[in-house]
Amino acid sequence: MSEHRKPMVLLLVLGGLWIIAYLWSISILIWTEPTGDSFTRGLNRVAGFFGWQFGAAALGLVIFLTGRRLAKGGLRWLSRVPLLLGALPILFVLGLLIYSWTIHWLNPPDYYVPPDGAATIEAPAATATE
Repeated sequence: MSEHRKPMVLLLVLGGLWIIAYLWSISILIWTEPTGDSFTRGLNRVAGFFGWQFGAAALGLVIFLTGRRLAKGGLRWLSRVPLLLGALPILFVLGLLIYSWTIHWLNPPDYYVPPDGAATIEAPAATATE
């Protein structure tokens, strides 16, 4: 096999493995039965999804590094797609965290603070019904 075909064959094999890992992560999220009780119910699905996404992202990194050895062109640009798709779940979780941190400042909750600024936690006074 010639030297310029080796990276292309490696890209095809790694690309096939990446597609399998990426699709398997989605299928785990959809078709796995949730286990656990109360708050942790269904966490097995999320853990499986992110585990396979991590594997797909690692393969995407290897595909990207292998694709850098190719001549400039379409296949070199195509080798970046798995890495970008592997970064999407990470960016989504980071975006969700940033959103949850900043939504309190953008839309503060409606609770009462007295004008003097000294908020106390007291039970409301009972009214006499005699």
